[in-house]
Amino acid sequence: MIRRNFHYILYIGLLSRAFILEAAAEADGALRKIGEMELSLLGIAARVEPIHPVVPKNIASGVRIVVRAGAAELTPDEVAQFLGGAFEVVGEISGPGLPAALTVPPPIEPGEPPPADPLLLPLPPLTVPGDYTLANLRIEVDGKPALDVSPRSITVEVIHQVLVTSVKTRPLTLDELKERGVVFDDDDYLGFEFTVGMLLESNPVNITFPVVFDREGVPVPQPVSAPIGSGRDEVDLGPLPTIVPVMLEPAGDFSMPVLELPNGTSQPIRIPSVIVIPGNVGYLKQFFSAQLYVANGAPGGSGLVVKDVIGRISLPPGPDQVAGTDDDPLALPDTVEGPHPDTLPVNDPGPDGERGTGDDRVAFHPGEQGEAEFLIRGESEGFHTIDFNIAATLEGLATGPVEVVGKASGGVLVRNGFFDMTFTLPSVVRKGEEFTLFVTVTNIGESLANDLSVSLDTSRMSGVELLGDDTRQVDTLFAGDSNTFEFLFEAQRTGQVVADYLELDTDAPGSGSLKYTLGIGERGVPLSPDTLVLPASVDLLPDSVVQAAMRVLGQSWSIANAPAGTLPPDVIRISRRAVTEKALALAEAGLRVVLGQDEATAV
Repeated sequence: MIRRNFHYILYIGLLSRAFILEAAAEADGALRKIGEMELSLLGIAARVEPIHPVVPKNIASGVRIVVRAGAAELTPDEVAQFLGGAFEVVGEISGPGLPAALTVPPPIEPGEPPPADPLLLPLPPLTVPGDYTLANLRIEVDGKPALDVSPRSITVEVIHQVLVTSVKTRPLTLDELKERGVVFDDDDYLGFEFTVGMLLESNPVNITFPVVFDREGVPVPQPVSAPIGSGRDEVDLGPLPTIVPVMLEPAGDFSMPVLELPNGTSQPIRIPSVIVIPGNVGYLKQFFSAQLYVANGAPGGSGLVVKDVIGRISLPPGPDQVAGTDDDPLALPDTVEGPHPDTLPVNDPGPDGERGTGDDRVAFHPGEQGEAEFLIRGESEGFHTIDFNIAATLEGLATGPVEVVGKASGGVLVRNGFFDMTFTLPSVVRKGEEFTLFVTVTNIGESLANDLSVSLDTSRMSGVELLGDDTRQVDTLFAGDSNTFEFLFEAQRTGQVVADYLELDTDAPGSGSLKYTLGIGERGVPLSPDTLVLPASVDLLPDSVVQAAMRVLGQSWSIANAPAGTLPPDVIRISRRAVTEKALALAEAGLRVVLGQDEATAV
């Protein structure tokens, strides 16, 4: 105030001098100019910038005092020269985290060096968020007010945090894992085994030669009558075969065994066949995307900028309480670029939406945010917490850049797969006939199953031959969805499925069932479960001939025994006798070989 008055006095003195000179000139009668001087008078003002500072809690900060002479900003040295010596900025702060008003800055201790920037008013770390009042701002010289600061009182907003974090986790599909370059090995898969057993029961139908012997033991050949009821008059049956029976006797001292039942009767031995189909179901372990979001939570207009944000993930330990061991419930997978890192930059991918390109943004103004994606593999069932440590640089405080840290937490729920498996197959299969086994897998759990595969172990199958690939798979089976896999078989036995079992051996819970469809042959004829038993002479014929003939006889027997109304329109019913006659013709060919006829002619 005193120095401002000095300038006013100087101005008045100059004005008086001008009046004296003017009066003297009038006395002399002539005005002579002996010289001139231009003196600039500028107002001095001190202001707080910013007018509404925002600082995070627990971080030392400050406000800056800007001294201007007109439009020019004065340096600390120029202010000291103007004020006539060393100066300091002083004020009092009060608010919710302080028991009473606190004078800032505190007095300098003896021997302590003066502040590097006397125009910076430091503020202590404030632990309680809220609005604080910084009042009675002034510039002092030797402890006395020398220049007021405008405004004399401002509000300092202390915010809870400048790093606002959130974590979002979700399971990934197989396509998403491939896009992210995840590398899979045996450790990434779970599976369980199953065994399907089907008991086939078949009634043997014995077809025998009619044999007649005279008193001398000489066989009397009996002609075979023509089949009747075929319904195909246009078909030329050709010459009818002649069957010549032969009495067979055991060689040497061997006697034929006789099987008698406890009730005194004899019955043919019947051994039901069991078709066994072992296999396994495998699926990829659960993989999750853990997305870490970090936003600049400072109010708009505060000027605070967060940049160079880094996030580091921390996975929970297993039962041994040591992180990084085999019993950990979560793990970071391998990728095509190597092991997945535990530290990633948090940035904004920019307009192109891709990370690692030139338009990525690493600095966030108030309200802006960045993200980082971590890939996690679930190893054991349960809810597991994941933690993130965050570090960044905060710019915009009056005191300069400062390192800030933060934390974030999230969790993933790892569930074992639950599957319901249904096996559907024909109720009757005939030897040499192809049939389809349908395996329907339903995901009855609450998690998706990636890279789901159903494999059949051909090395341990009994009674069937698998035609084609032994593995079927689907990329992703979502919770509640089903997928049906088809496996083509050729039956090596004949019979009707009368009993079954399904055994599941699994670490992942599952359930199973068997269902049957009507056994239908390739011509749409319901299959008969009976097994045709031909005379032993058939064994002397080539296997290829016997197999082909037995397939024809089996289909014919099915036509002969099909229930009324079940035959397709293009299939004409024939009689059982017609089938028997054709079977005897096959047996006769074998008998002719026994009697010395060459094989080709007999066939």
